[in-house]
Amino acid sequence: MGARATTSPHSRTAWGWYARVTFFVLCALVWPCIVLAPRARWAHCVARAGARLWIGMTGLRLEVRDRDHLHRLRLPCVFVANHTSKLDAIVLLAALPLRFAFVAKSELARSAFLRWPLHRLGTLFVDRHPRHSNGSATAQAIARLRQGDSLFFFPEGTFGDVPGLLAFHRGAFVAAANAGADVVPIALRGTRDVLPDLRRLPRRGSLEVAVGAPIDPTEPEASPRSPEQMAAASLRQARAFIARGCGEPDLARPETEPRSGTS
Repeated sequence: MGARATTSPHSRTAWGWYARVTFFVLCALVWPCIVLAPRARWAHCVARAGARLWIGMTGLRLEVRDRDHLHRLRLPCVFVANHTSKLDAIVLLAALPLRFAFVAKSELARSAFLRWPLHRLGTLFVDRHPRHSNGSATAQAIARLRQGDSLFFFPEGTFGDVPGLLAFHRGAFVAAANAGADVVPIALRGTRDVLPDLRRLPRRGSLEVAVGAPIDPTEPEASPRSPEQMAAASLRQARAFIARGCGEPDLARPETEPRSGTS
């Protein structure tokens, strides 16, 4: 009887509202701390603490697999992960004990509520649509990497409710190859089930973050190789790891991958 009650529609709805209200309460507390933090490093620590606190308060189960790879990273590096939910960034902040900046679509910067904390966290905003923006966005990413900033890309560039791994944009891998930075693949699992989109309440579930071994795009397979060839090789390796770990079907057709662009 008790087991059925915990999985009843009323119980799931009550938990969903609890998780949502808790999120916005924490946002109200964390937002000014991030925006007013005197140093970017402190702002990132506050964001990570808020993400971990929300996951802990909601009772979501978060497992980080192969975290030992994080101790052997050559920084700065380029992280790449599958994109399945608006919850992804929160889970990654909670799971990875490293400082990095997300690469995000420029539309997020239109809202001051999002722009101010994201800017404080070093987010690199890129325009995904205009044809001539790709080279500029990749150049910005290369410059940030050469300045010592690790970047986090979602190379699919978008997500939806339908499960599946989309084709990757190649900008993250081109930036890594040109900057001589390692690519670290991350496979996310469970975020789509917990929060499919903003129109629905969160649902109880398990979250998994699998960390792949760093990929050195400059490591020769066949010498000499151009940055484009190095990027293509690291894209294939990173995608193979993510496809194995994400638990979703691979929706990309060979003839349509890789895609151009940075996100």
